[in-house]
Amino acid sequence: NAEENKAVTRLGFLFLAYRPTYWWFEIAEMLRKLMLSSLLVFVWEGTASQVGAAFVVTLLGFVLSITLAPFNDKELGTMHSFSLGVQATTLFAGIMLITQRFREVVGRDGSQEQNFLAGILIFLHM
Repeated sequence: NAEENKAVTRLGFLFLAYRPTYWWFEIAEMLRKLMLSSLLVFVWEGTASQVGAAFVVTLLGFVLSITLAPFNDKELGTMHSFSLGVQATTLFAGIMLITQRFREVVGRDGSQEQNFLAGILIFLHM
């Protein structure tokens, strides 16, 4: 069909990275990113709950990505899952720091451990 070919030519970049049964995954990804970048900004502003909500959204995206394995290219899927894992780890560390749980977990002032955690997070983001 000519119209179908025209649509694939124009919009194919949005879904060609995915297996045919998961053509909708890019839409789900955009919704996840919209929630993280736009909607959560207005919810519980500046609180641990806001970071917690971002953690839950990211964790759901991570689980969905690993469970479905929607990408045509296995390396792309691995990279996507790894990036969501790093994002979830960063958000979890943020929750710990905001709620001061980090100090309770390490049992003292935690400055050395905080520096170690910061080093790990910097390494993961490289």
